[in-house]
Parts: sequence; structure tokens; C-alpha cells
Amino acid sequence: MVACEPTGHRWRVLDQIAEQAGVRLVCVQPLLVHRARESEDFTRNKSDETDAVIIARLVTKLRCYLPERAEPGWARLRHLGARRAGGAGLSIGGCLRHGAAGRAGRCARSGGLSGRGPGR
Repeated sequence: MVACEPTGHRWRVLDQIAEQAGVRLVCVQPLLVHRARESEDFTRNKSDETDAVIIARLVTKLRCYLPERAEPGWARLRHLGARRAGGAGLSIGGCLRHGAAGRAGRCARSGGLSGRGPGR
């Protein structure tokens, strides 16, 4: 068994490597790790070594969960949805926030008020 604190995207790569090796990955919520660190070490020093010990202690107390592995189709759909949410929607919102309601269509095509984007 491999345990980790799932922050960022790197834990998904670790999950893939563990699956290929036939090992199950369990995750510990970052808030639990933070609170356990505060209760054990009042200096709030954060290091990889202390985090590894804290995560191991939390796993032995069964304060962990099995992450859900997305099917390839769902993983692709989630990725495309995240890209869409971070792209054109923000450009239109930025145009409307800056009082460019009449130019919203142009802003969406150009990538926002900055003028950067397709064709620029």
C-alpha cells in the first residue's frame, strides 16, 4: 500500500504507477495532515520527512480513503470541461467586468481585453 496527500496533480501519476505495480494507493486529506502536524509540532515546520511520518500515522489509524479512478472517457471529459471553464468563459466575464458589454463578442474571440488570443 502507498499513501499520499493528494495535492496538485502529481498524486494521479503516483496512482497510475501504483496501479501498474499492483499496489493500492490510499489518500489522506490535506486538512487532516495539517491539523496533525499542528498537534505534534508547535513550530509548524513543514518538511517531507515529517509529512511522511504524519501520513503514515494517519493511515495506520485508518484516517484515509481510496481515491476514485476515473474511466478514460470520463477523465477526458473532465479535462475538456476544466479547459473550457478556464478559457472562453473568463474572457467574456473579463470583458463584461470592464464595461465592454458591447464588445463581448469580439473579446471572446480575441481572448479578452488584453488583445492576446487567436489571430492576434
